[in-house]
Amino acid sequence: MLDLGRTFLQSVDRSANTTALVDGSVRLTWGEWARAIGGVQRGLAALGLRHGDHVLSVLQNRYEAATLHWACQFSGLVMTPLNWRAKPEEIDYVLRDSEARLLVFEAASEESLESSVLGKTVTRMAVGTVRSEAPRFDDLLKERRDPTPLARAEDLSLMLYTSGTTGAPKGVPRRQRTERVAALAHVAQNRYLTVALLATGMSFWWALVLTPLLMAVLGFVTERGLIQRVFHSKDRHTLTLLLTFGVAVVLEDALKIAFGANPLRLEAPISGATEMLGLFFPNYRLFVMLFGGALIAGVWLLVFRTSLGAIVRAAAYDRNMSASLGVPVQLVYAGTFGRTP
Repeated sequence: MLDLGRTFLQSVDRSANTTALVDGSVRLTWGEWARAIGGVQRGLAALGLRHGDHVLSVLQNRYEAATLHWACQFSGLVMTPLNWRAKPEEIDYVLRDSEARLLVFEAASEESLESSVLGKTVTRMAVGTVRSEAPRFDDLLKERRDPTPLARAEDLSLMLYTSGTTGAPKGVPRRQRTERVAALAHVAQNRYLTVALLATGMSFWWALVLTPLLMAVLGFVTERGLIQRVFHSKDRHTLTLLLTFGVAVVLEDALKIAFGANPLRLEAPISGATEMLGLFFPNYRLFVMLFGGALIAGVWLLVFRTSLGAIVRAAAYDRNMSASLGVPVQLVYAGTFGRTP
């Protein structure tokens, strides 16, 4: 039930004629996009890709990349995205490590791909206008089909590679159930709770401060009131998994009852754009980048320059020794990591 394909079809059933995707001149409803995804799913199967195979994409943020992603989720293929600025040796490393069977690229990444040794040994597919004679992704989009959910909740959804600042990049797998629960939590925090606060007449800026604080309280209560009750039982892995899924399902239906089935959109509180280096950047996006950078700096200072950070690091490194010194390890873990040690 918690696979991403069926989750996508729920949106199609609720809002088939509502706009789902806009990319330049491309504008698709949920129903239209679903059939485009189904065509790509059928094309991937025709290439011989099977359940569990990796698909490496070296694409920018564009309509085709999103459609490929969802076709992989329906098919049970593992989407393995790589930055379109990746160097040839990085492409070789990820191809070798993930054993990807298909590589999808575009003009912006074509030069690196041509210099890649392993890139010439796998099936390749091109998006947009390129010099290569590789098969075109557009051909898969021409045949529209209804998508078929073939994946299970425990199947891998993504393989994300770290930057490799301390060595070779590491592949981080994420399962479909994890992606679904994470997306639901993100939506609950950033859309519904914020909408509820704004409906009281509260300003956006106060809502920006209160939303993560209220979500932190909700997470703490869930961990202490529910998860901790089953965490130390003999079947804690199964019980914790079922409990987490149960909370996600209840929360999803509660949000539908409270706010309706259609997605909610918030208007950006900062309008206008700023010109830099000949390009225009939305002011709200600039604010998000600056605010995010400030948060990162704040967390670093908290962890490495305060006594509270020292307690957190000590509890994470050796919780038994920390507990013997009087550190409330369970409280530290619940407040920091959202779980019981």
